[in-house]
Amino acid sequence: MMGWMKHLAATRVMLPGAPRRAVLAAGFATTLLMAAACGNGSVSSSTGVSGKEIKIGATLPLTGPAAAVGVAVRQGLDASVASVNAHGGINGRKLKGYWEDDQYNPAVTNGKVQKLINNDRIFAFVGFAGYSQLLAVKQQIDRAKVPVIGPVATGTKVNDPPQTYIFPVVANDTAETHQMVDTLVDRQVPASEIGIVYVQNDFGQGLLDNATAYLKSKHSTTPKAVVGVQAGASSVSAEVSKLKSSGAKGILVMLTDGDAASFLREAQRQGLGAQMIVSAGATSQKFLDLTGKSSEGVLGAGKLPVATDAGNPAVAQYQADMKKYQPGAAFSYYSLLAWTSVHAFAKAAEQAGDDLTRQGLIKALETWKNQKVGASAPLTFGPGNRTATNVEEILQVKNGVWTTAS
Repeated sequence: MMGWMKHLAATRVMLPGAPRRAVLAAGFATTLLMAAACGNGSVSSSTGVSGKEIKIGATLPLTGPAAAVGVAVRQGLDASVASVNAHGGINGRKLKGYWEDDQYNPAVTNGKVQKLINNDRIFAFVGFAGYSQLLAVKQQIDRAKVPVIGPVATGTKVNDPPQTYIFPVVANDTAETHQMVDTLVDRQVPASEIGIVYVQNDFGQGLLDNATAYLKSKHSTTPKAVVGVQAGASSVSAEVSKLKSSGAKGILVMLTDGDAASFLREAQRQGLGAQMIVSAGATSQKFLDLTGKSSEGVLGAGKLPVATDAGNPAVAQYQADMKKYQPGAAFSYYSLLAWTSVHAFAKAAEQAGDDLTRQGLIKALETWKNQKVGASAPLTFGPGNRTATNVEEILQVKNGVWTTAS
């Protein structure tokens, strides 16, 4: 067992008849052709792997409307890479991360992915952030046969239908939205009285479509009201007013943490008293800091344990790594997911052995049965299976902190 795994486990978890000169010349020419091919961006199954290092990469929204998410993801990636390397790396190889800013713009993502594959020549993507962004480059990734481990993108199309090269480490948004609806109904909110606020991009549209379809199929109803907001909107007053006027008794808040906080503050100002449940991306310390006492009692969907729960051994190790390698960074769902994604990659790469190839990595992942890595729930993959897990927890803000809901 490699040092980093012990560290984490401690927390839990001649051509016939040809003249010799002709053979040498042919060999030399072949070498030149191979070199030229490499220079033009062709890749092999072991691209990005040397005797000393493994190159991994991701595109992240480090600027633009989702910069807060991208920065948190980068912090989690950097902390986990540093921790794995400090504890011996993977079969003697250290990880080297290449993180590119795509500004949360799928058109930019395309060029950045080309750079990572053809210029930086990474071995795998780890912690790739953004649902619209991943969908925009999926064909490019498929052609290059580059695995994507633990994307910070949980829309249903990421793994339903199964995608050969994409391995999530948390439940997708179908499981999340079903759990959000069921939680409100279990708490005596009639399904017909549930309203929805969602972010107007592919991520939010996917959540909305899932929730609407589930309300119809299971509860034979439609949302009481639906409002969409732009990511980073300066005001959500009209959206809150529409939901209030609808009389909705429960609200599915399908926004990231900053936007969810803005929505909650405005809801309180207008006196919207509906029970709210936020999607996993809002279950962060930032959300609590921005909302203060107004978030008390708010429910949340939990794809991972609470990032602030030091009583969870895996989370405690995450927090220690963040404090050591990213001092001052806030604990959040996004950095915890990124941290977990690196540990998932490291586990599979170690299992693939010294002769590390992309096919070997995929084969290793497809042997997983209830495998826990980082702060994940038990993960299961196989040929044709990329579900990983359907485990979701429901969280609630109690006394100013996220806890597991009773």
